Amino acid sequence: MLNAERLRPKDQSSSLSAGQAIGQVISVRGSRASVGLTPALQDSSGVRPTVGKFLGVCAGQSLLVGVITHVSETSGGEKEHGWHSIADVDLVGEIKQSVASPQFQRGVTDYPAIGDPVLPSAPAS
Repeated sequence: MLNAERLRPKDQSSSLSAGQAIGQVISVRGSRASVGLTPALQDSSGVRPTVGKFLGVCAGQSLLVGVITHVSETSGGEKEHGWHSIADVDLVGEIKQSVASPQFQRGVTDYPAIGDPVLPSAPAS
């Protein structure tokens, strides 16, 4: 599951809570985003960003939930920015904080911006 703790405003969370960002949003088109993924991802987190895996995108006060639909190797300009690979992500919904607990809702109301951090989904425990 994606960690709902990350819904706190950025000034209240020093390092994106328990999870480290594995990349950043590099483009947005409708309900799709392209994400630059860091090379350290393969070694440290054990997460393999591949087709069908879920990612979280911190966008405003929401944690957007997306599924990877395509992964490709980076080209020259993208490598200069430090990206290991590029993933296309379909944004399927968002987790918003409610009075009782975080709630998932289908669809996206607060779209990501260029540079928003991307988080891996964690296995449910």
